[in-house]
Amino acid sequence: MLKMTKIKKIFSFASISLLSTTCLVIPCFATSCSTCSYPPASFDDEHIQYIYNRSFSLLTEYTSTIDSKRYFAWGTTWILSKVNDENLVGDYWYYMATNYHVISTTMTKLSTNASFYLSDYYQGEYSAQDNHYRAKVDEIELVKEYFTYDSNSRDNSIDFVVLKANLQPVIDKFGEGSAIKTKIDNLNKYNEEQKCINHFKKTLSDDDKTIEDCFCAGFPAVTSEFKRNTKFCYERIPQVNIDRNASHNCVDGSEEAKIIGQLSDQSWNYYAPFVDDSAFSLTGGASGSMLIDKDFNVLGIYWGGIEQNRPFHPKEFQPRFSIFSSDQKDFLLEL
Repeated sequence: MLKMTKIKKIFSFASISLLSTTCLVIPCFATSCSTCSYPPASFDDEHIQYIYNRSFSLLTEYTSTIDSKRYFAWGTTWILSKVNDENLVGDYWYYMATNYHVISTTMTKLSTNASFYLSDYYQGEYSAQDNHYRAKVDEIELVKEYFTYDSNSRDNSIDFVVLKANLQPVIDKFGEGSAIKTKIDNLNKYNEEQKCINHFKKTLSDDDKTIEDCFCAGFPAVTSEFKRNTKFCYERIPQVNIDRNASHNCVDGSEEAKIIGQLSDQSWNYYAPFVDDSAFSLTGGASGSMLIDKDFNVLGIYWGGIEQNRPFHPKEFQPRFSIFSSDQKDFLLEL
């Protein structure tokens, strides 16, 4: 049967200037409120709670060197582990994970004056771009990128970056008693007790074929005519299979491709069954979300997936996840 497939990357971006593009054009609203405390999210499923406790919405803001306009881009990030460095001041330094394609523009000649913001809960009348809901992270740097410029480099590339960030400004912004401070402090306590923040799935071998009962969650953007919010969404995935010949291109825009090349993820992937595209909740803004199994082991990172169009069928979507550790490559070994 005839079918068409294409790769879909799950992040979201918007211009704050009026221009004719395929991205959402929205203004940036300001507020005089400098602090805000939100009720902590609570979920019946402890697997979803586990992911939420480690995850944040990541907003980047930058000036394009192509058209000199300001842009916002949304993705999801989560805490990998604490940074153990006696030379760093404070108790809120962490290694954080997201997709390369979420922050790639801010790392090239395509942009200047990039800023990074974290949030974990949006509600009410404000936009996600509003300072009411976000905290700027000034001390943030790229520790490791895992993309290769060689599209022929099999099993040596992954849509994944590690950032090092000081979340003290997030604590200061929302203050004592806020849900986000409680969330981060609980992670510090967990780290003291467990000697880690996450457990990772052991290396996959050629004998592994499927993993049952997986969970993924993140912060997709929710758009309207005048504003863009994000919300925490999650999916329980009954089964993921392993694709040992997976690849996807990170950059498909002609201007970007000219400057930084066509980056290619050549790593092994988990993939879920095709689902109705309109029913899958982890849409734009969820790029970078954590995938875990029923035993709370981190399996990989969500980068997007494959869209499929078949005659007389609704559009379908196959979620895909880059695998951190296989017998071909362990991308976390250096950490």
